[in-house]
Amino acid sequence: MIGCNHPDGDGVNDNVPEKRGAIFHSIYDMGSTDTYALSAPSPDHNDYSDYWEINNGYYHISGDDPPDSTTDEEPLFSPQNDAKVWFSVYDNYKLPKINAEADIPKNLRPGGNVQFRGIVTEGATPFSWSWNFGDGSTSNEQNPLHSYSKTGNFKVTLTLTDSLNQKSTDSFYVTVYSNSAPENLRIIGPNSGQYGTDYTYVFKADDPEEDVLSYKVEWGDGTGTGWMKDIKSGEEKAIDHKWSSEKTYTIKFTVEDEYGAEKSTTLSVSMPRNKQVVTSYIYKFFNRFPLLQRLLNL
Repeated sequence: MIGCNHPDGDGVNDNVPEKRGAIFHSIYDMGSTDTYALSAPSPDHNDYSDYWEINNGYYHISGDDPPDSTTDEEPLFSPQNDAKVWFSVYDNYKLPKINAEADIPKNLRPGGNVQFRGIVTEGATPFSWSWNFGDGSTSNEQNPLHSYSKTGNFKVTLTLTDSLNQKSTDSFYVTVYSNSAPENLRIIGPNSGQYGTDYTYVFKADDPEEDVLSYKVEWGDGTGTGWMKDIKSGEEKAIDHKWSSEKTYTIKFTVEDEYGAEKSTTLSVSMPRNKQVVTSYIYKFFNRFPLLQRLLNL
């Protein structure tokens, strides 16, 4: 409460002795019993200690110092000024209490989203929310979505202010880890064969943070699988493929984790001439030149 005993026309709270102004802003527990209930307006303005009125849903208290039995406010800072203070009355008001929560992904990496939530009990509505994410970013939403662009340990603080300017805060830490690319990429299968024949290849990779992975296989002949998603770390994928012509092909196996870290490995596969086709051509040749066939047999 700020005030003094006598106005001087120079404003309130200027350290002038004997000054009266009685200006305050605070929260009062009026209680729920008759002892603390508001008294009825006093008809005697000399009794300014308990003169209460209701106006547009608000209470105010008025009085004179010195008493002059007037019913209206005198000019501001006049010697007969009637003090008047306005305030709201809340039934069973309790200070606000908040909890700051977040859905933090396991092994959170830069670029990953975190869903934050503010939960409040008690207090007077409406509420104002103020999030500080610890990385220089803020939000005034109750339930913001935020992502961190770098690694580190960030202190997150939520401050709530209710309509009576009462505050409540809650804090916790969010750790953002560095992201490692997938490792131990393997292509398991033959490195030679005959074109036109199906061969099975097994593809497998591990992720240091056990992130969800995506696999992609390119066969070296212009065909491929495209991205195969939602693969667990260490999960095997068996795929059949056949090449249509004699050539050495390079199989390329690429793995990407859910945060964009990528790694590839390759395997060379030789497809020599189909033996059955070669035998067929030789047979036709000797049928055309039987004398040469007999000479060679000698």
